[in-house]
Amino acid sequence: MIMNIRKEHKLSCLIGIPVLISMICLSCKDPWDEYVKLNDDTLTENLMEVISNDPDLSTFSGLLEETGWDEMLVLPQMYTVWAPTNDALSNLDENYLTDPVKLNLLVAHHIVYSRYPYTNAGQEIIKLKMYSGKNLLLDLQNLKIEDASLHDPVDVPAVNGMLHVIDKVLIPKNNIWDFIEITALCPLHTGYMNSLTGEVFDPDIATQTGVDPVTGLPVYDTATGMVWNNSYINQIRDLSNEDSLFTVVLLKDNVFEQEVEKLKPYYNLDNELRTDSLTKWNICKDIVFSGIVDTIHPPDTLISLFGVKIPLSAGAIEQTYSLSNGIVMVLSNCDVRLQDRIQPIIIEAEDDEKYIVYNPGGGRKGYTRQKELASGGYDFVLDYHLANPGAIRYHVGYVNSVRYHFYWKAVDDFNGRYYGAEVDTIEQRLGEVQFTGYLNDIPTFGTLSPLHAGYIQVTDTAYETSGEVYIGEKLYVTCKDIWLQLTGSGNNTTITLDYIKLIPVFE
Repeated sequence: MIMNIRKEHKLSCLIGIPVLISMICLSCKDPWDEYVKLNDDTLTENLMEVISNDPDLSTFSGLLEETGWDEMLVLPQMYTVWAPTNDALSNLDENYLTDPVKLNLLVAHHIVYSRYPYTNAGQEIIKLKMYSGKNLLLDLQNLKIEDASLHDPVDVPAVNGMLHVIDKVLIPKNNIWDFIEITALCPLHTGYMNSLTGEVFDPDIATQTGVDPVTGLPVYDTATGMVWNNSYINQIRDLSNEDSLFTVVLLKDNVFEQEVEKLKPYYNLDNELRTDSLTKWNICKDIVFSGIVDTIHPPDTLISLFGVKIPLSAGAIEQTYSLSNGIVMVLSNCDVRLQDRIQPIIIEAEDDEKYIVYNPGGGRKGYTRQKELASGGYDFVLDYHLANPGAIRYHVGYVNSVRYHFYWKAVDDFNGRYYGAEVDTIEQRLGEVQFTGYLNDIPTFGTLSPLHAGYIQVTDTAYETSGEVYIGEKLYVTCKDIWLQLTGSGNNTTITLDYIKLIPVFE
């Protein structure tokens, strides 16, 4: 039975269709999406009339009327409609017939802007953005759309577009984020990801109620500026994006717990709840992969968006779910090695996030040199800075609660006098410096803790023969945000650096 919806409520069931039509029309640049007029003067019927006059499409015609699409498919606008036969719709889930929102999504999933014939159209596969907001694959060679095949004739023209009769209903799939929000699978893993959802204040959509007389800043009605937000979607990947393809791994509860317990010592924040959350965050950030993985013959290793190697075997893939923007795999085993999860940290000398200690009364702030054999193709020299001593401070970011060995590569291929120095040899020291905040937008620093005794002479004189030099080690009991300082040995002495490397040591 087809549910009856009163005529006056038809258009209210269309979720933004007029707006969506306008947006799609304005954004169409491809020749396929241009307005195409049929050159057959014998055509007189619009799409709705063509569909209504086919008795084998009577059920779909009724669905178009219920959702208001009957009023859209008579307009002088080009559409392509894939219409399921009565037989194809005979077993449609009752939920679609009793829920107006689901019904509209279903019907809109069969309609696209512009005209797409199969005849003489080529052999390629085209991805189309349907009015449901989801993409479908149009297979021109095999006369299919997704897994639905076309009836003969494959192209039924109308004055305002093209009709294709298909043997299956095109059911809209959930995207990956929809799936994570509603699934009962892997509750520890998905539960943590969903726990990152909340409301945040967005001043761009809030109503301004006045101006603070002291600060001069606008005052907002915070109730009008609250929006849904999930920090995973914002900071890692938007798994609701219908225009991207992802593979996402979900870990069964016992596997997730095993990884959490293994990693907790290395994400210690001296607070059980914060440590637990940080550990889970670092597990979850590495379960997204670009593209769709072959689950029949899977690779033995996946590389996460952050370069972490995730082991994979066909036997560990317990379930696979095909979704509108990729797949989700449920794994019954995923033992990631510590050295793959917690990787070395490299600070390139030319990185922008550094602070130079120099004498502003005539001293220089250093030089980024292009060097083919240097890491990243560049190194950095601080020379003629007129400071006593000069220094370079680098923001490392957060380090794990683990012991690190520190190395640097530094090359003096200019005999200690790149611009003008008072000594012919370069000696320098590396230490951790305490960041204390900002004063007038200038970073301020406190205590310097050297990582080694004395100064280390830079003895490498050519990149062709240079190597890493061991500097020292430090055990970090908790995860912390650190800065490193490279200091010259005296007044106006030169400092040179290609990179600093921190290698975690698992004891």
